[in-house]
Formats: sequence, C-alpha cells, structure tokens
Amino acid sequence: MDKSIKIKTLELKKINQFSNQNNNSKGVYNAIWKFDDFINSLKFTHREPLNYNIFQEETNLFNQEIKKYPEFNTDYYQRLVNDEKTKKVILFLIKELKGSIETPDNYLITFPTSLIFSLYTSEAKSVVEYETYVKEEIKKNEEEIKRNRLKGIEDVDFYMEDIGVFLDKKNIILPNINILLVVDGQHRLAGLLAVYYSILSEIEGDRHKINRKLIEFAAKNIEKENFIEKEKLKEIIEKFEFNCTILIDFDIWEQGKVFADVNFNQKPVNKSLYYDIFGSYPDTENNDLFLAHQWVVYLNSEINSPYTSQQSPFYQKVKMLGNGEGYISQAFLVESIFPLLRKNGIWNVFLDEYISNKVISDKPIIFIETYFNVIKNLFLDYWPTPTHKPSAYKNILFKTTGLAALFMLIKDIYPRVEDFVYKDNIDELTKKIKSEFHDSEGKLKIDPEKLFSKDGEFSKGAGKGLQVRLYKRIAFDLQYRKTID
Repeated sequence: MDKSIKIKTLELKKINQFSNQNNNSKGVYNAIWKFDDFINSLKFTHREPLNYNIFQEETNLFNQEIKKYPEFNTDYYQRLVNDEKTKKVILFLIKELKGSIETPDNYLITFPTSLIFSLYTSEAKSVVEYETYVKEEIKKNEEEIKRNRLKGIEDVDFYMEDIGVFLDKKNIILPNINILLVVDGQHRLAGLLAVYYSILSEIEGDRHKINRKLIEFAAKNIEKENFIEKEKLKEIIEKFEFNCTILIDFDIWEQGKVFADVNFNQKPVNKSLYYDIFGSYPDTENNDLFLAHQWVVYLNSEINSPYTSQQSPFYQKVKMLGNGEGYISQAFLVESIFPLLRKNGIWNVFLDEYISNKVISDKPIIFIETYFNVIKNLFLDYWPTPTHKPSAYKNILFKTTGLAALFMLIKDIYPRVEDFVYKDNIDELTKKIKSEFHDSEGKLKIDPEKLFSKDGEFSKGAGKGLQVRLYKRIAFDLQYRKTID
C-alpha cells in the first residue's frame, strides 16, 4: 500500500432486525471500536438547501438513475455541527479526562449510547484485491494527495465515496480515508476531535470539518486544567472505546430515515430538516410530502419563472432547512400545502396523478405564483421590500399568520379561476384573481390596514387559531362565507 494509506481490520457483528437474510452484506452491525481505530476515516457531512427547478428534465428526480453513493452535499441529512453545543461537549470531556487521570479506578464511561456510522462495501472479492483497488484509486487522486501534503496533512484527507470497505463475516478492512459517514453522534465526535487535535500541536488547519476555533477553545480550556502529561492524555483519548452501530450499504434515504427516527424520537430536530430529507426522494409512503417539498424548493429558487416571467413571490424568502435568513420556514410552507393535497383537498387530483403516473403537475405552481404576485401588487405597502431584512419586517402579510390564512383561502378561490390555469393564460388568470378581491365598482373588498399591518387586528399574537380567524375574516369579506365564525 501507499505509505500514506493505512488500513485496519476491525471486528463487527451483524444484528438480525426484522430480517434473517444473512446471505448479503446489507444490514445493521454492532462493534466496539477504539477512537484511534476510526479517527482518520471519519466523514462529517451536513445538508445544504436545495436549489433547482423540478420541472426541468435534467433535474427531475424520476429521470435520474438510482444512486448508491451521494453525488452532492444536498443528498445528506445531517445538521451543521453546532459550535455552542460542541463547546459544551468539549468542556464535559475535559472534566471527565481530568477525573480519569486523577482517579483512574473511578473512571466512568462517558458516552454509553451508540455512535451510528454508515459504510458502503467494495466489490472486491478478497483483501488483496481490495488493497490493490484502493492503491489504484489513490493514484488517480495523486494531485489531491500532494496538495494535502503541502498543507501539512500527511494522511489522506478527502472523500472517495465509491471506494467502500472490504467486508467478511466478522471483520471489515477500513482505510484511513474519509469514508465513514457519521449518521448520529457528530457533536460527541466533533468535541472529542477538537480536544484530540488541540493536544497535537503539529496539526494545523481545519480537519474533518472541525472548526479551528473549536480546537483553540479546547486548547484554552485544557491549559486551564494544567494537564502535565499531554502524552498520557493523548493515549487515553486514542484508546477510548465507543459502542458503534454500523449501517452497511444503506442508501442515503435509508440513512436519513435512521437519523430522523433516532432524533425525532429521542431529541428535537428542526422540522424543516426532516421535511427536506424525506421530501427529496420519491417514496410511496410520503407522496404528499414529496410533492409539497418539490414545490417549495421551486418557489424559493425561481428567479425568473417560465410561467409568469416574473420572480417567484417566495424567491429566497424561505428559511430552507429552518436556518438562515428568511421570513418563513420550509416546514411552515410545506405544511400549508398539505391540506390542499390530501383527501377532499382541491389539489388531491394532482397527488393521485403523481401516485399513478409519477407526473408532477405544474398547475398548482402556476396558480401559487400568479395568486401571490396578485396579492403582492394589491398590497405592496404590506409586502416585504427587496431591502427588508426579515427581522425588520413588522407587517403580518408575509408572516405565518398572513400567509397561512391566504393558503387556506386557496380552497375558495382556486375553483373560481381553475379554467384559466388550464388555459395557461397568465394575463387572464391574473385579471380573474384580481377581480375576486374587488367589488363591482372596482373597490377592494378587504381593508389591508386592519388585516395585514403591524398595528392591525391580527398583529397581536400568533398560532393556528389566529391564522384561522384571519382566514375566516378574509373569506367573509370576499363573500365566500356567510358569517365570520
């Protein structure tokens, strides 16, 4: 093998869960691994917001071949490592390490719960064949290895997802290449890595996606504890044993499901991240989620709509994955679309069409873009300006209260304008939607100052109840309801 490539033989045991199929590699495995066994094989990932037009042929997920390996970061499902959370782990670890040195007989297991990793298997038929294959693949990346060495990184520090590992019944051959995907436990590992790298003064730069500031934070707090034997500390960390669960040959969807199951059942995870994971792949159990997710990604991404020749009214206004700048969350927008797709919803026909023929209709998108562009132009004084920062926007029209009410209104207004949607006549559709907001004399039927302003009747408070009340008020003013209640 290349002198910079090292491999380790690690034991593991397959666990039979809901299946007795032992004749293939795919499955759940259990192992006790030392930190030093896998430190140089770790691959940290984080999910990034999607940005594409699902209606374009080259991006339609149904036209892609089934992928075994991730092709771009948006396929991943992890949260970005939270520095503040990791700092708490670092402080906890330093305290535990101090105790383990001072009173070794009373040393307790710090992390009894499992780390969850994911690995793909190589197609190699023997250890020799696998080692040869790895060596050949490394040669193909010789220039990248040289660049890493110029940075002072002697071990290979890049991700070659298609290399995989060699697996037999009781062992895997794991190279020190970043192929060990972290499914759950990334903050524990990030904290331990920061402590470990802070001890190794010769290591420079960003390693394994660990922020340099975290390493400096760890170094500062280790210094406070006056550790005398740094080598002893390094040895303790390297020999620290973890209970590991390893998912072998789980695709990204299946890994994401494990991640979501673990985190949603055991600790809170941003709901937008959950919807992004499970809305990104066609799946028979999540059809409404898949459709709603695709439409939300489109609405947030489209700067020049092929239907209206305008910028999407939601363009870059959605907090994708629930993070960053934006007026509303991805989860809110997905959940606003759900009722329209489900049984008795006005767009249930499009869900049925997707289930039967795997066709994603653009009719709802045509309507949503036109409808909200009309609302934007009618109530421009209450709509966010291009220079607005979300935190400075005080009106409620483009907040959850206003938008939720307007999405509820779709079930009333869409049947009245549906013919124009199918005629693909945007000008006529726009006129028809406008007319729904005006009386016979051309006056607005609703008072935007009372309904949508920061000082209006619905600006105080939040929640589903207020959203429903605002919807009922708008529907009453537009004469879709006979009473407000």
